[in-house]
Amino acid sequence: MITTYNYNFQIFLEGNNQVILPIPEELMKTKNLIYAIVEKDESDKENRMEIDQAENQSLLSENIKYLYIGKTGQDLPNRLHVHKSKIKHVKNDDSGLYLYLKKGLKKDEKSFEVRIIDRASDVDELNRKEIAAIQKFNPTFNENSGGGGGNVVAYDPLQSPLKTSSGIKVEFPSPKKKYPIQKTEDVFSILLTPHGAKKSHLVYAVVNVKNGDTLIGETELTLKERMSGYKSEINHSIKDLYTCIRENPDEWAVEILYEVPLNENPKEAEVYFIQKFKELHPERRLLNLNKGGGGGYSAKRKLFKESFI
Repeated sequence: MITTYNYNFQIFLEGNNQVILPIPEELMKTKNLIYAIVEKDESDKENRMEIDQAENQSLLSENIKYLYIGKTGQDLPNRLHVHKSKIKHVKNDDSGLYLYLKKGLKKDEKSFEVRIIDRASDVDELNRKEIAAIQKFNPTFNENSGGGGGNVVAYDPLQSPLKTSSGIKVEFPSPKKKYPIQKTEDVFSILLTPHGAKKSHLVYAVVNVKNGDTLIGETELTLKERMSGYKSEINHSIKDLYTCIRENPDEWAVEILYEVPLNENPKEAEVYFIQKFKELHPERRLLNLNKGGGGGYSAKRKLFKESFI
């Protein structure tokens, strides 16, 4: 069970890129905490509910977005100092949580908070509660399922064991992660995390999270390198997919479906995922116009457009 604690403190950015986190005095020496970094929607303050600790109302009832959930077995100031340093020193060509926070803080157009959402009596309980919180709140920038980092569980994003020609059943390190697409100052970007950006030898999907439309692809490049091509297309291409993304970027995200072992062929894995998608999700539209394994979707505009009808 996740308990809601009424400890919220805002993140500020002052001169010289100094990150300010005013931690409540009673939390200065507190350990074994589960915390969240959240983005608040300040456009509707009057209608936002106040957290009632006595009634243990859920944070899900608020108009906020969960960006990251973490745990700390050390004093809270020591753990948050790491986040403060990364926000301050993040580079503009980086991606993920810290660039998102820094850009929002510098432009003073977003409001972020750190929230203490639970605490534990020991390390095992701390790990369990972190996993539960990540599953419940589905934060945007967490890389894995929690509980110590990279819990290895048998996983197939299409609910079927993945076996390639070698007959190997895949062990995937964490539940699939969505990387959102965002528009900032008329430029569209894919918000990769630093860890996710470095992954390579992948099967990935570009997904409409609202209606389930999916394009499946593969790459031997890093995800950052592959997505740089998509970023250029999203910003400049007149092809139907990219036009649709530009019209509703919040409805689209990129997912890593499978990290392909080096002794396996990504193109072969892509073919498998396309086949399984058709079998397991007949109600959803697959935007690939071929079976995969050799060059993406068809560039024929008429055929591609028909896949949206």
